[in-house]
Amino acid sequence: SIIKKPSVIYFWTENRRAQFRESHIKAKKLKQTYPDLDFIAINASRTTPANWQSALKQYGFSLHNEYRFKSPKKARTKVFPILANVSFI
Repeated sequence: SIIKKPSVIYFWTENRRAQFRESHIKAKKLKQTYPDLDFIAINASRTTPANWQSALKQYGFSLHNEYRFKSPKKARTKVFPILANVSFI
């Protein structure tokens, strides 16, 4: 299992570069404040592993705790409608 302790899971897409960048910066700051939590990022873009990793490296973000959907199209129909009813504060 990827989740081994209390975790914050957030999603990003390469199509929204500002949100991608800001979510990673925010997660890094929160990790400093809450070191007992894991921060897990999931790329929801339809992209190759090489492009996904390249986007992270371009902004100097670590690949640690970074994942991508195997089937982003399926995830959009199964996962995101559920998340539309969830609020994060």
